[in-house]
Amino acid sequence: MNEERGHWETGRMSAMICELEAMAMTVILTPETEALIADGMKRAGYSTADDLVRVALDVLHQVEDEQIDDAEVARIRASIEQMRRGETLDWKDLSAAVRAKHMGG
Repeated sequence: MNEERGHWETGRMSAMICELEAMAMTVILTPETEALIADGMKRAGYSTADDLVRVALDVLHQVEDEQIDDAEVARIRASIEQMRRGETLDWKDLSAAVRAKHMGG
């Protein structure tokens, strides 16, 4: 009976490991891309590459899904003018706002 339980426990553990492996993805990156991710994590304060990639993909999907109309072009031009006048946000404040919007906190 203990032997049967041992096989069951081993089988259950193997199934759990397979489940975990199915949730992860191995990605091979060039050294340049690894450096970009490391720099992005450092600059934006993300603790994992997964967090940075998730936010980047969220932003990419939003950009791809949006149509840029004349009003949006006007807002972009106004933002550029604000930057030229020095009316900018501190990077820490901006990155905190992005994290709050895309990661819920």
